[in-house]
Amino acid sequence: MTYTLDQVRALVAVAEELHFGRAAERLQMTQPPLSRQIQRLEAIVGVQLVHRSNRRVELTDAGRAFLDEARRILAIADGAPHIARTVAAGLSGVVRIGFTASSAFTLLGPMLARISQALPDVTIELQEMVTKHQLDALTKSEIDVAIGRPPFDPAHFGSQRIHRERLLVALPEGHLLSRRTSPIGVEDLANEDIIMHSPVEARYFYDIATRMMPISRWKHRFTVSQVSTMV
Repeated sequence: MTYTLDQVRALVAVAEELHFGRAAERLQMTQPPLSRQIQRLEAIVGVQLVHRSNRRVELTDAGRAFLDEARRILAIADGAPHIARTVAAGLSGVVRIGFTASSAFTLLGPMLARISQALPDVTIELQEMVTKHQLDALTKSEIDVAIGRPPFDPAHFGSQRIHRERLLVALPEGHLLSRRTSPIGVEDLANEDIIMHSPVEARYFYDIATRMMPISRWKHRFTVSQVSTMV
């Protein structure tokens, strides 16, 4: 058998009023049912919590120790409905977000700042992974939101474009092409060693690059899964 919240409230009221009559009035009940609540609580706990006499009411040492925990229990119980409502409304709880390494450079910081301002009670858990792994994690309910690169299968995922960026070529310092003032074209890269995205781990960028310039025209190819690795 376990005690009830009503019994815990009864003890807290008696402890704070130190008078059964006032405690009963505070709880909007008569004194006999209040006394029975305390007696049942003591029977369940197995020790005397309240010392009664004709002139005064006081807590025993065990009662004072129990009182501290009783207040915590009531605070949790009283706050639980509010927490449930805010979670149901999407105003609190935990949101697990997957993101690509490249999105951390410009996109992720401002996005997290806006989320923190709009939803201060929401805890964000971040997990860095390539888009392919994010989609797998979404399917397994391991993350709630993915910040990745298209395409996404509309039959399985809802998506919205939140950022657009240019595709650039990065060159080592001192490279001949880095001194040019005119735009660099695809033909200029035909005889260069190319570091590009993996066709497995970063299919989106791989497809863009191969549409711009067929693989057969590249001198050498090195593949990586993240932009940060390229740089």
